[in-house]
Amino acid sequence: MQEFFDYYNKEVVPVVLQQRSRLDRDLEEKDKALLAQYHTQAQQLRDHYKEQNKEALKGGTFNAAKPTYIHELMKINCPADSLAKKYAPVIQLRLHEMDSQRAIWERDIQAIKLKIEAHASSLGSTYQPSLMALMCTSDPATFILLPAPIK
Repeated sequence: MQEFFDYYNKEVVPVVLQQRSRLDRDLEEKDKALLAQYHTQAQQLRDHYKEQNKEALKGGTFNAAKPTYIHELMKINCPADSLAKKYAPVIQLRLHEMDSQRAIWERDIQAIKLKIEAHASSLGSTYQPSLMALMCTSDPATFILLPAPIK
């Protein structure tokens, strides 16, 4: 798995954040503020669930009936769809600029996935990386929610 994370952080993240930074120049200030608010809420949610999971694992009180992190995060992120629609032409341009690179990333991640899958099956494990990691390179709502790099 480490190979996947290393590849993703070295090859994908810098390109995606560069494109996201270029998008930031086209956003209105009020929309930048709204996105900053989403990022703050999402970080608070991550911190809450991280702490909650630590406590649950310590005490053995994990409760599957509680709302999951993903469902709560989706509630925060849903309003981003309207921003993604508002900035659709600019976002599509930024995403299109990554098309050739995305094909390379998909091929490389698939190769890493096959290598991990072979190793995992020899250990009796089924956990492996997913091409969903590249969603930020094709989905406008996911792309606009990426935090702009700190300047």
